[in-house]
Order: sequence, then structure tokens, then C-alpha cells
Amino acid sequence: MDREPHYRRFLSVVIAFVGSMVLLIFMSTLYGTLIGWDGLGITSFLLVIYYKNRKALGRRLITALTNRVGDAFLLVLLGLSLYPLGGSHLCLVLILITAMTKRAQYPFSRWLPAAIAAPTPVRALVHSSTLVTAGLYLLLRFNPSGSE
Repeated sequence: MDREPHYRRFLSVVIAFVGSMVLLIFMSTLYGTLIGWDGLGITSFLLVIYYKNRKALGRRLITALTNRVGDAFLLVLLGLSLYPLGGSHLCLVLILITAMTKRAQYPFSRWLPAAIAAPTPVRALVHSSTLVTAGLYLLLRFNPSGSE
């Protein structure tokens, strides 16, 4: 990668990816989680499209759309959190579906093999469960039985 013409741009996006993961982990509110979560979605999209070729075009769309679905469910969850619903089952289902999008679980599993079009360091980040672990972390963070 060090011989790439746009190495600094690539490195800055990788640093933004890692920074988004840090925000996701250390922000304790749902709003902070949204910032880290959305940052992961945007930076993973930018990393998958780093090689601008026809193969990467279709794969980046799959990655982007799957991430946007997860972001939409998280935004709905954020909107529902403004109203006191108690232990709503809808909130639990939304957290589960949101986590499934990043964890690449069925039916949201097509983006993970599609991320192979990314450069090797990005494949290592995505497939070594850095990005996939974000979904698990979301489940653990907002686990209703762990907050009591």
C-alpha cells in the first residue's frame, strides 16, 4: 500500500474508521452510538470503493445499502427512545435488526463477501471482526438485563 499514489488519503480514511470504532465504544449515550455507528458505515463504504473499478462499484452499493438499512433502524430506535415506552419489544427488535446489519447475519450477509473488493488492510479490518463486532457491541451495550 505504501506505493499507492493516494496513500495518505487511504491512511486518513483508515484512521477515521478506527476513530469511529473508538467513538462507538466510548460514547455512553444512544446519540454517541449513532455518531460512531454512522462513522463506521461511511468509512467502510469509502474503504470498499478505494479501488475505483467496475467490480468495486457493485460491491460498494451492497455495502452502502446494508449500512444504510442499519442506520435507518438505529434512527427509528433513537426516535422511539424519546418517548417513554418502558421495556418495549419493538425497541428490542430494532436493536437486534440493527446489530444484524453490521454482524452480516442473514438476510444482511451479502455485504461481507462484497467487501473483498477493498484493499488488503481493509479486508483484514472488516473480516477480522472489527466491523462485525460493532453489531455485537451494540447488543451488549443496550442489553436490558445488563442495565439493572
